[in-house]
Amino acid sequence: MEGQAASVQERVFFLYAREDEYHSVDSRHVLGTCFAFRRPGLFLTAAHVIRDIPMDALSVASAGPDSERWQIEATRFHEASDVAAFHIDRTTKEQYFGCFTHGVPSPGLTDFALGENILSVGYPILADEKLLRIRMLKGHVQALYRHRAGPYEYGALELPFPAFPGQSGSPVLRDRARNEVIGVVTKSVMYSSERGENRTDAYWTLAASLAPLTAWLDSL
Repeated sequence: MEGQAASVQERVFFLYAREDEYHSVDSRHVLGTCFAFRRPGLFLTAAHVIRDIPMDALSVASAGPDSERWQIEATRFHEASDVAAFHIDRTTKEQYFGCFTHGVPSPGLTDFALGENILSVGYPILADEKLLRIRMLKGHVQALYRHRAGPYEYGALELPFPAFPGQSGSPVLRDRARNEVIGVVTKSVMYSSERGENRTDAYWTLAASLAPLTAWLDSL
């Protein structure tokens, strides 16, 4: 990979808790997704994925027979937005070369555009699959609003596909510039509509917009 641009999937990893010395890691062990951001060794994920787990019990890995595993070295949380940053062990981080950049809104806008085409890449946990498989989902920003839940309040990007367990922490990328991150997947939401005997349920994804987090990201 040295000397070449990393593909989208080569910049996305999964987090797991080292409760045992796993000979192999499958979907039963995955906590969430994370991704390399801005420089070697710096990663972003959703804060709730790692908040309650001791740092020395967390590892980062990629899927596949030749996957590498790294220990988390330091964490920082953005308290309001459900976004966290962490570093991996300095002795191994120089082995990794591909990082996403921080996408910014178009001139004159304070957030990203409604209808903007996006994609998200992560490690969803599916009931019938033990094999880890990275998946890419495509759609558009279908709504923008402030989301409040528990300790979190943030600018949300609503996306038209469901978020399965394991996808929290996935990057939301501009489809036209796939190296630019504009959000971090945080949760799945369900909306229902009833009229007479007809009921419709929709499962969508929320992501924390990175537009309001520029100063915090610059401090990492």
